[in-house]
Amino acid sequence: MRKVNKYSKNKAPNKKFLFKISDDSMVNVGIKKGDLVFVKNQEEFISGDIVLAQVEGKLMVKRFISNDTPPFIYLKPESPKHKVIPFTEKVRLKGKVVSVGKSKKKG
Repeated sequence: MRKVNKYSKNKAPNKKFLFKISDDSMVNVGIKKGDLVFVKNQEEFISGDIVLAQVEGKLMVKRFISNDTPPFIYLKPESPKHKVIPFTEKVRLKGKVVSVGKSKKKG
């Protein structure tokens, strides 16, 4: 598996934090709107990692994919409703999702 660190600009690689999911793009891997994900900053990512990425200023959780066929490096949602996001100079990986806290639904 290929590691990529070119797209990360983390200044505190050991920092850990929570991020609240705001959409349903990762529903097929059990990450739903309202869940909290625990994110660990790091500088290298392996294809298949679930990552927190910043794309044109917007934070999002997607699967990081790096392979030998076009589009080569991209962010993959885990829902058929959402599109693949090819890497550009506007994409930055902020950290790897290491666990998920499920939201409690009311009613």
